Parts: sequence; structure tokens; C-alpha cells
Amino acid sequence: MKIRHKLVLAFGVLILILIAEIILNQVVTNRANQTYDTLQSEINPAITILNHYETINRELDILISSRVKGDNKFSTTNRIKGIVEVELSYIETELSKLKEKLSNNDPNGLILETLITNTQDLKNTTVRFKSLLNKENTESVETASSLYSGEFSTLHSTIDKRIALLILNYNRAYETFSNDLAHNLKSVSKIILFTGIFGIILALIITFQITYSISRPIYKLKKAALKMSRGN
Repeated sequence: MKIRHKLVLAFGVLILILIAEIILNQVVTNRANQTYDTLQSEINPAITILNHYETINRELDILISSRVKGDNKFSTTNRIKGIVEVELSYIETELSKLKEKLSNNDPNGLILETLITNTQDLKNTTVRFKSLLNKENTESVETASSLYSGEFSTLHSTIDKRIALLILNYNRAYETFSNDLAHNLKSVSKIILFTGIFGIILALIITFQITYSISRPIYKLKKAALKMSRGN
């Protein structure tokens, strides 16, 4: 094979290797980007809102318990009002957004749907509780106390358990997607490393072949010239 043909073949192979590397890198990078987007747009926001809800639910239980025990401070009643009118409404909206992002067969969807209903019930129960305490008579206070120890406490416990289950599920999903992202990034590094090594080896082989193709005729010519100089 002529040197020109060898060079064309060699450069053709190198170009094919580069194209294959670019395609593989693009595929793996796209997968990594999709995984990262899922983490940032779905998993992380879900964990954040659930952790926030867990804190708010426990804070509301403490505040309601304080009101039952006779805490009539403005800061306490105002905070309860803020939780019902602002915090729980915001949480309910965010939970609805999370549910919309899930597929119909996702088990978290059913838990979220139930949790949204529980949140609405919690708001209504707290409003009833506030209304009873505002009447400031013995019968209303006793009814409010019964409401707290019964319906409210049951709701609080149910919500707390469902939040804990969702946090567990989303943390598992976060771990899975994080591992997938790390695997994809590692794959990109391997592709670059292996194609680089293969390219270097191929370049060395080509260099050797070209050098040999050039040096061999020169060596033969030199040998023939030496024989001629000796009179052979």
C-alpha cells in the first residue's frame, strides 16, 4: 500500500474515532443533564417543602397545646393565624405542584393527594379551634381542649407520618439520581480516557508504519549503492 493511501486510511480512522467519542460524550452528557435537572427541579424542591412542612406541623402542635393550657399571648395567636393563612396555604399549593409532576402510577402521588386533604382538614380544624377559644367561656375552652386531644392530635400524627414517609422516598430517589449522575460523569471521563489512549496507540502505529515505509526503500537504496561502490 502506498504511503498516501496509508495516510488517508489513518486519518480516516482517527476522524471516525473522534466522531464516535463526540457522539458517546453527547449521549452520556445528555443523560447526566437530565438527571441533574430532575434533582434540581423535582427531588430537591420536594425534600425542601416536606422538611418545611414537618417543622410547621410540629410548631403548630406546640402552639395549639400552649393555647389549650391558657397561653393568650398575642405572639402565639398571631403565629397560629400566620401558619393557617400563609404557611399551610403555601404548603398546600407546593404539594399540589409536586403531585402534578408525578406519573399516575407513582406511589408518592397517592400519599401526596392524601396529605393535601389532611392539610385542608388541619386548616379547618385549627380555624374551629381558634373560634372556640375566642369565645372565652368554660364550655368553649373544654370543647377546644377535646378538639385538640382528639381530632387535631390525630391529624397532626397522621400528617407527621406521611411527611416522614415521603421524605424517606424522596431521599432514596435523591440517592439513586445522585449515583446515576456520578456514574454518567464517570462514564464521560472513561470515554475520553479510552479514546485518548486508543488514539495515541493508533498514532504510534501509524508513525511506525510511515517511518518504516519511508526508511525501508532508503535502506535498500543505500545497500545497493554500497554494493555498487564495491564493484558488485
